[in-house]
Amino acid sequence: MLFRRRLVNTLHYDYFIAIAENKTLSQAARTLHVSQSVLSRYLKNLEEETGIRLFLTSSGCYTLTQAGQIYLKSARKIQLLQSQLHQKLALLEQDSPNEVRFGIPPIRGGAALAYIYPYLLEQYPYIQVSVTNEGSASLHEKLLAHQLDFILLMIDDCELQRKYDYLFFSLEQKQILLGIPSFHPLYDKGGTATAPAALSVSELSAMEDAPFILPDIGTVIGERVSRFLEQNHLKFNIQLKTSNRLTNEHLLAEGSYAGFLDEASAFGLPQLHYFSLPGMPTLFEGFAFRKGHVLTPMEKFFIYLEYRRLHQANSAFLCPDENTRQILREYGEDCL
Repeated sequence: MLFRRRLVNTLHYDYFIAIAENKTLSQAARTLHVSQSVLSRYLKNLEEETGIRLFLTSSGCYTLTQAGQIYLKSARKIQLLQSQLHQKLALLEQDSPNEVRFGIPPIRGGAALAYIYPYLLEQYPYIQVSVTNEGSASLHEKLLAHQLDFILLMIDDCELQRKYDYLFFSLEQKQILLGIPSFHPLYDKGGTATAPAALSVSELSAMEDAPFILPDIGTVIGERVSRFLEQNHLKFNIQLKTSNRLTNEHLLAEGSYAGFLDEASAFGLPQLHYFSLPGMPTLFEGFAFRKGHVLTPMEKFFIYLEYRRLHQANSAFLCPDENTRQILREYGEDCL
């Protein structure tokens, strides 16, 4: 390895970040394996050099000022830039390219890959990406069989609470909504995709004669909707089942059918009115890795890029869990 030392000395940023995160000099000193006097002297010199108060102190507790928060964000970005520089230089030393095996579902995953790949290639020019495009169930099996390194996956709230056999990094949270066309009597009682009206199961059962389109049971939404209907002993006048999300959306957009779709899809079909249903599962979309896997910098970068794509597209459904937030903080993202 050619680069055994820091290319730029950013040790003082380590000091600042440790004080900000630990909030006391004693704990920060233990974290950094230095004396408290070293940190005290460093902080005194820093505030004298900048001419700005970066911390407020009370009973030995150090709290960032507004200027300190700005300095902390910049310090983390500088550390990240140095880490990325080391990664790029390290990749140049390797005789053979790295490979990542990534699984994505049809349609939904294509948009993610189209956005992520150019940035990934710029950051890791010698990475080879092998993409498997299949349904969620098949991707899950291949992940556990070590045929894929990680996958883009959608699960529901019940699966999220169970002890599942993979490590999940959630990015989005979406309800499954009932979309009603304008000809139906319930249309005027419905809400929007972002503010759906509530509909009881008994009210839903009164719609059994209305023409419905259902997502196929082989799809993520279709499986959850079918389970919900079965649990509540509901039967509808089903005109068509489709495994293609875009087909489902186009047919619903024509206004001749009622149907189920997630919030993000509903957002693009304002001509329908929407209802939320008690007991309908909530969906969580994110990246899944095998349990016990330690993420590489490249895999973290993948997650960060998908978060950025979703944020640019529509941040209304973003709901990163703590696993994801830890990664985003490394990239200076203030994810509320």
